[in-house]
Amino acid sequence: MKRNGELRGDVCSTGSTVNPCWKNIWGLKVSPRVKSFIWKCVNNILPTKDRLRRRGVLVNSNYVLCKNASENLLHLFLHCPFSCRMWFSTPLNMCTTGYPWASFKEWWAHMSTQFHTLGCPENLDSVACVLWYLWKYRNGVVFGDEVLDGEKIWQTGYLLDANYKSACSKPQTSTLQQQGRTSESWLKPIQE
Repeated sequence: MKRNGELRGDVCSTGSTVNPCWKNIWGLKVSPRVKSFIWKCVNNILPTKDRLRRRGVLVNSNYVLCKNASENLLHLFLHCPFSCRMWFSTPLNMCTTGYPWASFKEWWAHMSTQFHTLGCPENLDSVACVLWYLWKYRNGVVFGDEVLDGEKIWQTGYLLDANYKSACSKPQTSTLQQQGRTSESWLKPIQE
């Protein structure tokens, strides 16, 4: 801690150091809901069918897109044939099979390190948005029989990323400035 109660950049309010994984999540240049979603993935608290079964909910744990394996985060986002094809078709041309990731958190930490080492941390923003849309698509299939192809999912994720960055880079203007007026202050009405 610094003086006057201010925290150093790498220290939590509890006094412990900040895990680089958390810094990577909260430092993403994506919408807050996508950051929150990635945080839930890393903490393994998304309500996948596998988690629901372990909590006593009676559901068929097979993943709805492939119906071949239990729906957990690694299968849903990386190992399912549908997900594998989708990741391979992205501009990142990612192969998500053949790696011994023990958890989503381990995979996310690896991806964060890789993109930062390669000097392209903005790719992690795109990955986060694609993961978000893959989850939204999965929910659409589970609850509403939505059907899309993998390419449409990653394109929508990339579009979300681009739109958010575009909105954040525009200079903020007030309503008065948009109407061509300068900042005005209130004047007391003239008393007659």
